[in-house]
Amino acid sequence: MKFEEAYSIYDNETLSIETIKTIYNQDPRAYIENYKFSFFCPECHLAQLSYINAVVPYFRAYPKAKHHENCDLQQDERSRKAAKIFVENDQNITIIQREMQSVLCSLFVSHSKHIPVHHSSSTSKTSSTTTHASHSSRNKRMGRKRIDLPFREEDYNCYKYFYGKAKIKWEYDKKSQKFRLLLRHIETNKFLGRIFVTLPVYGHLPSEYKTPTEYCCGIIFTAEIKNQEKSYFSTTLYNSSYIMITKL
Repeated sequence: MKFEEAYSIYDNETLSIETIKTIYNQDPRAYIENYKFSFFCPECHLAQLSYINAVVPYFRAYPKAKHHENCDLQQDERSRKAAKIFVENDQNITIIQREMQSVLCSLFVSHSKHIPVHHSSSTSKTSSTTTHASHSSRNKRMGRKRIDLPFREEDYNCYKYFYGKAKIKWEYDKKSQKFRLLLRHIETNKFLGRIFVTLPVYGHLPSEYKTPTEYCCGIIFTAEIKNQEKSYFSTTLYNSSYIMITKL
């Protein structure tokens, strides 16, 4: 399983893979001394992770690393087929909204208020294997993807929770008779992607999502993004219940 974020006991906060990639490339000594064995699951802070410096870097858990028994991230992701069936079943809307809210809130977590976890001062590859937690549930979870990080092949053509912080702008496209929600990186202004919204769906969105037409926010939406081999994503929102926005 691949992670895009990790909790660092060195910084006492959750760091993105892009942050660690920069440290790894620019200051290898600092990475080895301060970060190499400092990474843990961003949700439960128990399962130890390692940084994998691939073409598209990622974190992964050490063998036999244990999550907290209630940690969602210990579950395997649903298959493409199962995710599609789950999302398109209206009986799951409440479950999806609850899970989306939880993921959205993770963008604004104050780590000083997180339940403290005592890790060994001697960080090693085996430090997390002593954690006593078991998980026998057969439940599987929806995949998650940060919209402000590079996409991997497995992020396309599958329903997931896409989320992150962004500058958004509403536009109306007369040609398609749809609204477009344009998303840009808050710091770099890089164009991240666009979400097409039909008039009926737009009409059911909360008014606070639509005004003003430009603002910075935390956003999450449930969608399937097709691989168009472009530097940005493009998708369509088919259900007004499958998007949540918190203004910054």
